[in-house]
Amino acid sequence: MNLWLVSKLNQAKGASALDVAKQLGWSGLWGGLVPRIVMIGTLTAAQWFIYDAVKVFLRMPRPPPPEMPESLKKKLGVTGEQ
Repeated sequence: MNLWLVSKLNQAKGASALDVAKQLGWSGLWGGLVPRIVMIGTLTAAQWFIYDAVKVFLRMPRPPPPEMPESLKKKLGVTGEQ
């Protein structure tokens, strides 16, 4: 549930979620979603960057780079050597 809606529900005592949603409107319900996505996206990216940096610093093994599946190689006519 939208945190904005929960906040408004707490302010409007006795109102239902549907009443508050109608009062806020479509854009009011989704307002602030883009900044939240940007915030969570950057925090997640920073966590993965730190995780990878620590693995590199400690010289821990990292997974090999992904390889194209054989079925896709056949479909595209790609040979194993390049």
